[in-house]
Amino acid sequence: MAGRLLARTLTAKELSIVKGGLQAMLSFNEQQPEEAKQLISTGESRPSGSLPATQLAALTMVANQFMNLDETLNK
Repeated sequence: MAGRLLARTLTAKELSIVKGGLQAMLSFNEQQPEEAKQLISTGESRPSGSLPATQLAALTMVANQFMNLDETLNK
């Protein structure tokens, strides 16, 4: 995902930061499953159910972070 958005691979330091953020989001979502369900139920499309809501919500937030980077917006 990052390679397509940024048109480059992540550095080792960046990858470490992303992995840490993903773990933090997974932990938060596991403690707040209703928040995760609310996040993934927002918008026109509905989740397929192939991933648990907690995982999908965490991945959604990682994608959101990448899409809001200046590097993504200005490439």
